[in-house]
Amino acid sequence: MTRSHRTIYLVPILSVMAAFLSSADAQQTIHVPADQPTIQAAINAAQNDDTVLVSPGTYNENIDFKGKAIVLTTGAEAFSDASVASTIINGSTDGPVVSFETNEPAASILNGFTIQNGHASVSSGLGAGGIFISNASPQITNNVITNNIGCGVHVVHLASPLIQGNDIKQNTYPNTPTDVLCHSSYGGEVSGTGLAIDQAGTVQVFGNTIEDNILNENTAAGGVCGAGVTISSGTQVVLQNNIIRNNHATFSPGFCENVLPPVSNLVLKQNLFYGNVSLTGRAPVQVYLTGTFAAPYPSVTEVDNTIYGAGQELLLTFAQSTIANNIFVNNLGPSNIPELGAGLSCVDPEAQSSPITISHNDIFNTGQFQSGGCTLGSANLSVDPLVLNVSDDFHTQPTSPVVAAGDINAPLLPSADLDGRARTVCGTIDMGVYEVHPHPPITLAGSPQTAPGQSNVTFTATVTGGNCNMPTGVVTFLDGTTVLGTTPLNTSGVATFSTSFLFVGTHPITATYSGDFNFEDSISNVVTEIITGPPTTTVLSTVSPNPARPLQAITMTATVSSEFTTPAGNVNFMANGTILAPVPLASNGTARATVSTLHAGIYNITAIYGGSTEYAASTSNAIVETVLGTDTTSTLTASPNAAIPGQSVMLTATVSGSQTGIPFNGIVTFKDGANTLGAVPIGTNGVASFSTSALLTGTHPITAIYSGSSDYNTSVSNTVVEVVTAIPTSIGLSISPNPATAGQSVSMIATTVSNPPNQTPTGTITFSDQSGILGTAPLVAGVASFTTTTLTAGTHQVAATLNSSGSFAPTTSAVVSEVVNTFDFALTASTTSLTIPGNDFQVIYVTVTPSGGFPRAVNLTCSPAPLYAECVFEQSTTHPLSSGPQTMKLTVSTSSVFRYGKQVSSNSSGQQSREHNAAVLSGLLLPIFLLCGISIEAPHCFHQRSKRLLLLLAIASFGISLQGCSGRLPLGTSPGDYVLTVTASDAAPTNALAHSLKLDLHVPQ
Repeated sequence: MTRSHRTIYLVPILSVMAAFLSSADAQQTIHVPADQPTIQAAINAAQNDDTVLVSPGTYNENIDFKGKAIVLTTGAEAFSDASVASTIINGSTDGPVVSFETNEPAASILNGFTIQNGHASVSSGLGAGGIFISNASPQITNNVITNNIGCGVHVVHLASPLIQGNDIKQNTYPNTPTDVLCHSSYGGEVSGTGLAIDQAGTVQVFGNTIEDNILNENTAAGGVCGAGVTISSGTQVVLQNNIIRNNHATFSPGFCENVLPPVSNLVLKQNLFYGNVSLTGRAPVQVYLTGTFAAPYPSVTEVDNTIYGAGQELLLTFAQSTIANNIFVNNLGPSNIPELGAGLSCVDPEAQSSPITISHNDIFNTGQFQSGGCTLGSANLSVDPLVLNVSDDFHTQPTSPVVAAGDINAPLLPSADLDGRARTVCGTIDMGVYEVHPHPPITLAGSPQTAPGQSNVTFTATVTGGNCNMPTGVVTFLDGTTVLGTTPLNTSGVATFSTSFLFVGTHPITATYSGDFNFEDSISNVVTEIITGPPTTTVLSTVSPNPARPLQAITMTATVSSEFTTPAGNVNFMANGTILAPVPLASNGTARATVSTLHAGIYNITAIYGGSTEYAASTSNAIVETVLGTDTTSTLTASPNAAIPGQSVMLTATVSGSQTGIPFNGIVTFKDGANTLGAVPIGTNGVASFSTSALLTGTHPITAIYSGSSDYNTSVSNTVVEVVTAIPTSIGLSISPNPATAGQSVSMIATTVSNPPNQTPTGTITFSDQSGILGTAPLVAGVASFTTTTLTAGTHQVAATLNSSGSFAPTTSAVVSEVVNTFDFALTASTTSLTIPGNDFQVIYVTVTPSGGFPRAVNLTCSPAPLYAECVFEQSTTHPLSSGPQTMKLTVSTSSVFRYGKQVSSNSSGQQSREHNAAVLSGLLLPIFLLCGISIEAPHCFHQRSKRLLLLLAIASFGISLQGCSGRLPLGTSPGDYVLTVTASDAAPTNALAHSLKLDLHVPQ
């Protein structure tokens, strides 16, 4: 809304307040909290006609006017004033926050507070939530009444208050049982959450906004109607110029008469209802009027309202009533309840037959048309009223069909619309809350339109009403956007303005009309006024020094002249189109300015005389001013120097100039030869620092380049040679075994460390001896390993060398002497040619002889033996050869008797007796050999031939025993020639030293 709809009602209230405030000699003003700590204490101390003026703050109390005719105020003139939001009466106990229950008169005024957190309670006998008015007539003005449980304002028991200019919002009933309904001992319980009126007298509700109040369905049996305004009964209720919007209830959330009997005389005049919402999905009827069952019937005068939503519903019977000049719009479409599908509906036959004159209304349904059942009079429309915005701006457009379609003779017509402008235009009236007013044309003329400087020019604006009214008010004259002056319209609608202060030049003159009670604002045509004057000449004579340094003081001198007298006015000294300094002309026409604002650069300096009311403007010649940048010197340091790879090196560039007091800016770039290391902004003190840890081993020529700025020239620093040395390292070398034997596997391990010790060397290690490189291995976690079997006999001077890796210095370990001995041994046999018949054997001797000091034992094997033959050493490993040669006994057999036992082990148990007998026979012969050690070397037992016979006998006996198991004689090696291989190998597992010899075996036929 563009204008306050409260304006026409605020004047009488302020007049009443002013009357109280102006009688200082008969009244006193009590300040809270300066004079009294609480509001109630101030009321208690006040006398009739006193004023209680409350400072901003939160006052946690519930107050009672106690019948006193006093003004309780913050001084606010509208509920939107800042003092209202900052001055809060916060209910601290159950019951209303403010009470008027002791016949308070109209001189009792509550003005300009936020009233919140009241709590109605049936069980405790405490009525309203926000303000409770019983049998009293106070004035409630310019307050915000919010966040109360129960009614925001509750009016009962013949009370006749004026409720004006308030914002009654966000008051609620919780979704609980009936304990919070507003009630009193004089009337029944009511459920309105914004404003509830019950058994009142004459109540005036003017210019309020009643919004966002919520009435939940479960609040009492009757708690379903009128979240915005509820009226139960009373003498007369007048609602005028109120906005009732966005309230929520089960049914008729905007305005509701929900308890019989209704108020005797209801006046709904120029109220705007919209956006009120049903909580249960029923069509949200914005206005619900009940009528009654029996006389006396209530009367309703409803004029110039806009009801936008599900319209209005009438119920039961009414007395003589008038419904005229209203806009009823159902923009929700058809309802499942037929009578709720119309903009205006009469539910019962009683309402349809009531003597209600329904004329000159726009009853419009955006969905399927519903008649609503009402008996309509004349001149009603059913068209879209063409409001500007159906969400929040219900001004009608100038082309709307409701313009001038209302009844000028309807009763109780207001004098002004909701914007505070004339309700009628030339004997016509619009439907709804707003009147469309004309924008009267303005014709502007200037005389003379071309005039010399300092001459008087008169502008005349004529505002043409275009209808029966003559525009009044003021016209504002403008030169572009500059206000020249304001003049009231005369009775002919003409305003004139004269001036002799227009400067020489061209002026676009307009006139604007601000509107009045009958007209909207408007703007005139543009008149181009030309002011002439004698020409002038401006000469810029000096700009010194030239060239200059940045921010150096530069003095400029200009002279303005004409062929007549010396001009007056101002000269603007300009640099490349930018004003350096405005200077008034001296009496001799000269202007001089000194500035210290130019930075390095080239500037075209001019002097522009702006002209005056007498002389024309002029522009001087241009002088090129050169402001040289200050030379700079850059100095570079690096720390530390030298450094090691990965170490952070701080580079610091210090830039200095010959001038002082000018802060540095720009960039310093640090370079390593041609490579950029980084760029950083320079500090205002001329210092720029950059650190890097990316420098590799070697020398680095570092420079710093300052990019310069508007005041400083570029410069390149000295070159700092940053030396990055490789990280010192050392190597420990171990070799195992040492000494070793030629051909033996030798392991070499190099372990590296660095200084500082927190670095782990990387790269490769080369192992070498006096003959050259043995091998190379990579470092893993600082350790490299290498194994070789190629070391020759002798002493090897082995060293490990770290190869250069860019970060770590190459180094070589201490030499480790690795001794490689020529250890060896020889292998001989007592014979290498054997002739052994089948089923016979022969013993020979194998001798292992050390050479070169070979110290270790030797393993002996013999293979491969032919079928049914064996080649077995009595002992497979010699004693260490450090004590000398070792001779080992080798038995070669051509009989299967030795392996026969393995064959018979798998025979069945039925053969066990034969096996036993054979075993007994063998057992008889074996002790003889046991006594003699079965050694053919024991001469004290038997002669050689006897021994051999006995052995053969024993073997034969054992063979017989085996044959007893299998039924076969022992098998022998087939006749033929065979080769056996005897092998002797170093018992050390890491040494591959081994020798062998061949045995020729002949088995005759």
